[in-house]
Amino acid sequence: MEKQELLQKYIEYVSKEGKRPSTVSRFTFTISIKESDFYTHFTTLNQLEQYYWVHLHEKLLEKITKEEVYANYSVREKLLSYAFTLIEMLKENRSFVILTLQKNCNVLDNYKKELNNYTETLIAQGTQNNEIQDRMFLSTYYPNLISQEIVAIIYFWAKDESPNFEKTDVFIEKSINFIMDILGKNWIDTGFDFIKYLFQRK
Repeated sequence: MEKQELLQKYIEYVSKEGKRPSTVSRFTFTISIKESDFYTHFTTLNQLEQYYWVHLHEKLLEKITKEEVYANYSVREKLLSYAFTLIEMLKENRSFVILTLQKNCNVLDNYKKELNNYTETLIAQGTQNNEIQDRMFLSTYYPNLISQEIVAIIYFWAKDESPNFEKTDVFIEKSINFIMDILGKNWIDTGFDFIKYLFQRK
């Protein structure tokens, strides 16, 4: 059984039972495979749940980057596209996602690493086209700052009870725009440039 098929069986099990299987053997018995077949791909159920997020991230990037307009997007637009698409994809397995977020405190660990790799490329793009302000050593924290905001969006959505998750849509737009306003050139940078100009005149 391939990893993706094993993952789908696990999602179906958790969604149907409303809980995680107590052991690997219980899960493999339920889906009629040998326990050793599971260990071909994963050592624990936690690893399988972590793989869900990494696989989701890969599918998400494949989906948004194949759109012709994506290449011409600003960093702000790319982040908004990522966040909105992420929530749309999470809706497909909401019960599973919420349960695993509650029961597995490390479920997003590998996802965050992949997310950081993605946000690093966005920061590089934004810095090059002046959409993002390079602030020396502070710039090294930018990728993690954006990644943490994406994670905050996930947890906000998990608790959102508004119709069609309308509050999450508003949260995405306002939070991404807020982050990009912080990272872009703002009044602090303008003030610093002005002070530097005054000193240079002396």
